[in-house]
Amino acid sequence: MLVDLRLENLAIIDKLEVSFAPGFNVLTGETGAGKSIIVDAVSLLLGGRAGSEIVRTGAEGAVLEGLFQLAPSGPVMDILRQSGCEADDCLIIRRRVSRAGRSRFYLNGNLVPQSLVESLSPLLVNVCGQHQNQVLLTRERHLDILDAFAGLGETKRMFASLYAEWNEVRETLKRLSQGGEEVEREAGLLRSQLTEIEAAKLTAGEEEELKERWKLVANAQKLYTLCAEGLDYLYSANGSALEDLSRVREKLVKIAELDVSFIAVREKLASLEAELSETASLLREYLGKIDLDPAELERVELRLDLLARLKRKYEKDVPGLIGYLEQLKSQLEEVESSEIRLEKLTRQEKELSTRLRQEALALSKQRLAAAQRMCQALVTELGQLGMENSSFHLGRLAAEDLDACRSPIRPHGLDEVEFFFSSNPGEEPKPLMRTASGGELSRITLALKTISTEIETPPTLIFDEVDAGLGGAVSEIIGQRLREISNQGCQILCVTHLAQIARFADRHFLVEKGQAQGRTVARMQLVQGEDRVKEISRMLAGMEVTPATRRHARQLLAGE
Repeated sequence: MLVDLRLENLAIIDKLEVSFAPGFNVLTGETGAGKSIIVDAVSLLLGGRAGSEIVRTGAEGAVLEGLFQLAPSGPVMDILRQSGCEADDCLIIRRRVSRAGRSRFYLNGNLVPQSLVESLSPLLVNVCGQHQNQVLLTRERHLDILDAFAGLGETKRMFASLYAEWNEVRETLKRLSQGGEEVEREAGLLRSQLTEIEAAKLTAGEEEELKERWKLVANAQKLYTLCAEGLDYLYSANGSALEDLSRVREKLVKIAELDVSFIAVREKLASLEAELSETASLLREYLGKIDLDPAELERVELRLDLLARLKRKYEKDVPGLIGYLEQLKSQLEEVESSEIRLEKLTRQEKELSTRLRQEALALSKQRLAAAQRMCQALVTELGQLGMENSSFHLGRLAAEDLDACRSPIRPHGLDEVEFFFSSNPGEEPKPLMRTASGGELSRITLALKTISTEIETPPTLIFDEVDAGLGGAVSEIIGQRLREISNQGCQILCVTHLAQIARFADRHFLVEKGQAQGRTVARMQLVQGEDRVKEISRMLAGMEVTPATRRHARQLLAGE
């Protein structure tokens, strides 16, 4: 979600820093105060088209900066890792626009191409306004929206897996069918790999044993010295522990002769002496086994190097190499009998193709049934949002189009879904991307999120024209819907002129236009308490705020 936004020398903004919260954030202010500049700034930050006209008069350039909180995993993190950008749970996007209109983009301080920021944009924020609805204005997303509504995520993944299997068989068949030269080249590669791994004569558990052996051989001299010194101290040297213990035993024997109660002490010492003698024998035996031969160390290291090279080249561990060896034998056997393999692959491809088309048609039928439910639910919800005469249709579904059923199969099936929409009774629905206004797109997005929590959108939704041409009753419902969506974990930023919407916000920002040092500037501040009552009163009554208006504002904020 968008946590912080900083703007400098952008249009009528000299400097502005604002922190947004999770949940429902609302921006209000008089017409022309600069509310839409804030929305446009987010679009510009995420790669929107910008020229020199956005730079504040007299400034050398404009700076836009946003701090986004990220999920620990997901497509944003995947793109960042692939691009080599470091990111943990936060991402700072910075854009500088020069007086000449040239832009530079930075991610967490690193200069990056604009295309990288543009690829992140639809995953971070969806701006719902005039010609700025990234989800609905991208036809490829329409199918994803339908599948999410229908709960077809797992079915779709299984189909994609089946498609990948079929495509792999088809590509292999195509490659093998190109001629014997290709088959021989593949066989040569397999033989080379097989010979290299077989020559190593791998055994299970060998690598662990070699590592332990290397530790002993590499430290043989140290082990020998320590063992020899221990043996000297214990047994061999003059004044050894056993020699001293023997003298002590002689004394104890004499004591026991004089005092029979001391016999137990004498026997205990005798037992200790026997144990130390046994320990000395073990040390002598271990000393004799220590191998000080440098050739042994070299042999072990060469063997470990060979295993490491094979692991880097083929598999991550020795068991994997052994399994890969068996796989190579099987593959080589198949390649060497290419005619049998071609026949097998041809049969497999045909079976998969038949199954794939059956699954594609079944998937399309599920989508068709879901599309009918979705259109009905969407039209009902749009009626609640002040679009009573709307009609909605999902076109290009294979299950309702026999020609489409004969189309090539794609990873997502046979369907190429597109939303068709009409806001006027009696008018045939036309492609949504060419007919819906900014306000209509905003409300359609809102309706989609309302009818299904499964429909995926970016973590931040910005609504700029959701209240266009609406009255109090409908705006009340829109405010409720925005609050409900924000409570589901989606951050909402909404520009509105209606108090009935603003009252539902968790955070209320006032955008004002004033003058500083003879120049127009836009300011944005968080309003709370009486300041918020004052702003809600202005939205209700205009410039002339009365005590009655203030009472009404307090009642709205209290939910009365």
